[in-house]
Amino acid sequence: MNINFIVQRGRLEREAAILATSLVTVGKVAPANIRAFFPVQTDKWPGEVTPTRKCREFLEGLGVTLVPFDNKAYGGAYPHANRIYAMAALGGDDLMMDTDMVALGPVRLPDATLALGKPMRRPRVGPGSGPDAQWDIAYAACDLGDAVNQVAEIGEDAEPVKRPYYNAGMIYAQDAASFGALWLDCLARVYTVRDQLGGLLKQKKWSLDQISLPIAIQRSGTPVTALPMKIYNNVDNAQDTLLWHYHFVYALFSPWTDEIEPRLGPVLNNEDLLDHLKEDEIFQFWRSPEGRIAYRDAVGREPATGKSRRVLRQKGYKFR
Repeated sequence: MNINFIVQRGRLEREAAILATSLVTVGKVAPANIRAFFPVQTDKWPGEVTPTRKCREFLEGLGVTLVPFDNKAYGGAYPHANRIYAMAALGGDDLMMDTDMVALGPVRLPDATLALGKPMRRPRVGPGSGPDAQWDIAYAACDLGDAVNQVAEIGEDAEPVKRPYYNAGMIYAQDAASFGALWLDCLARVYTVRDQLGGLLKQKKWSLDQISLPIAIQRSGTPVTALPMKIYNNVDNAQDTLLWHYHFVYALFSPWTDEIEPRLGPVLNNEDLLDHLKEDEIFQFWRSPEGRIAYRDAVGREPATGKSRRVLRQKGYKFR
């Protein structure tokens, strides 16, 4: 299985370095099976998008293959299309991951043709538009009516899910190129009716890719293996998490990471990674005691009471 992610100028360079390090050191993925896709510079991007030489050399030093692609229809107008363009350029037996993820154990997936995290609650639409009106518009743009997707759940609660909504943070496909091309077509169609999806996009303004994803799945007719989010695409962290979708770099140094320190530590304390990010002010701030003190203000809430506060105090951190 090949593992793929996006890297481009800016914060994704930091995230790509962390993800690639975790895949090699903790995920036990052969570097030859890791590919970082980066968008080529065109006039559709308002600024620089090509990764810096420093970033490219670090990834290549790990053995990661860098692959250019062109987000030719959208560019900076919809950068989230990057992952779909990259997927359409893949071969087969491929896992596409968000870059703000970290492996906490050997990366493995059950046998599947198409695999994603289990369906989530769909974003609610605006008042007065009816419960499904804007979803009807998106499905109709792709020539689909009211149908039911059969989703193969892992667990005992398997049941058909009507119009499921998925997090696109990780997607596995045996034929990634074909599925990526279909998903790209669905995105293009949904993009043309985006002005009619006001209430839906107000809730998920950057989620045209996630809105078009279940539509592409339904058009493909491919059975989906729904993976437990707690293990494969967890937005929190836990002892049994395999792929942690941390979203923001400060979460890597949050109070509750102590319970996964034996698995996260080899990544964040990797000498090559630390040397590579030694001039990254954001990374260095959050890993410092001062950064952990400021964590409360960054997330806009008090750190959890009890264990996490005691852990912080034992380490010498103070609360404002």
